[in-house]
Amino acid sequence: MDQALADPKWLRERLAEAESGRASRIREWGRAALERARIDLCWAVTATGTEATDLEERVQRALVGKLLWNRQTPN
Repeated sequence: MDQALADPKWLRERLAEAESGRASRIREWGRAALERARIDLCWAVTATGTEATDLEERVQRALVGKLLWNRQTPN
C-alpha cells in the first residue's frame, strides 16, 4: 500500500474515481494496490500455531533470494 500511495498516477486514478461519484472503500483501495504491485498471495491452513510457524519457516527457506512481504525472517 505504501508504494501505491507514493505513486501519483495511482492516486490520480483513485481521485478521479471519487470525483466521478465512484468512491471506494479501503478494501477496494487495498485490492487496487495489490493489483498494482502484482503480488501473488497464498494461504495455508494448519491445525496449530506451531505447525503454521514451521510451514512459514520452510516456505521462507525455499524462497531464499525472493522478495517476500513477511514480518519475520527465517532463523
